[in-house]
Amino acid sequence: MGFDMDLSKKIPRSPKDKLGGMIWLPRMIDKARAELDGTAGDYKYNCVMDARLLKFLGIAPEALLEAVKNAKDDNAVMEWIKANTSPRSSAAIEEFNSMLSSLEPTSPDMIKRFEANREKLAPGRTDIKTWLAMLDLEEGR
Repeated sequence: MGFDMDLSKKIPRSPKDKLGGMIWLPRMIDKARAELDGTAGDYKYNCVMDARLLKFLGIAPEALLEAVKNAKDDNAVMEWIKANTSPRSSAAIEEFNSMLSSLEPTSPDMIKRFEANREKLAPGRTDIKTWLAMLDLEEGR
């Protein structure tokens, strides 16, 4: 494909990066490109967070994968999304962004693992509370 999206050697874009006003979309596109190239490494396309965005957009994971395969760049992917989904208002996009960016671990077991991982990576950083912040921390951002 020519995007050099080898996620076994580098990290995808931050979960907070935006495309079309939506967080997570650039990261999901990176993972889709790596999936298509067979270079996803430990990253998973159509993970729980990807699935949330795909559901919000009303797109099947296979359909987006095909769109990414045929797109020359991010803008072409965004154009495909606009052409193949119902329009989302700015308010709906902001509500989605807010929901996704505020997700925290909820079960006692998940909270314990989250806090242990945070303490290992950044002792004393109790300000890291969300999954998106943890991803940025894990990836060195």
